[in-house]
Amino acid sequence: DLRRRHLHTLRVISVATLILTLFLTYTATQIPLFDSSPQILLSQADGALAKTAFPLLRWDTFHFLHIAQEGYVYEYEWAFFPGTPFVMRTFGELLRRLGGSEQSTVAHLVLGGGLASLSCGTTTTLYDLTMHHFGSPSIAYLTCLLLMIPSSPATLRFSACTEPFFTYFSYRGQ
Repeated sequence: DLRRRHLHTLRVISVATLILTLFLTYTATQIPLFDSSPQILLSQADGALAKTAFPLLRWDTFHFLHIAQEGYVYEYEWAFFPGTPFVMRTFGELLRRLGGSEQSTVAHLVLGGGLASLSCGTTTTLYDLTMHHFGSPSIAYLTCLLLMIPSSPATLRFSACTEPFFTYFSYRGQ
């Protein structure tokens, strides 16, 4: 069946691009940052966990992280919906328990949000959506291949921002 072959190929390519993007994201950490905020925040976490979370602490993730830790404290934080901080807390707590830590750290929250964003499987959802609207396996396949070329910084694919969740839920029509 053509759909099954397409989806299998897309999953393989998706995993390959995921690994490549992870490699590039972590390789880019060797370039000095203009902002030392990730280093300051993650200095509280233990070594390996902090090094893993370091590349994911960018852009709006700082705001979501603060909301996940402290709730809505500052007026400007009301611009951010509570879903991402909730997901960060939930997945962060899961990571903490799996790792046997006493308390959640910044690294747990950042990595929890990153894992949650990775769980948004948009490729097969977009394939089905394109098939529904166009009825063409070739167009659906091409659309999903183009999806795998990131139009934004690679870190957004993994960081705890709203983009992965918004994309997934908008493809689902929710």
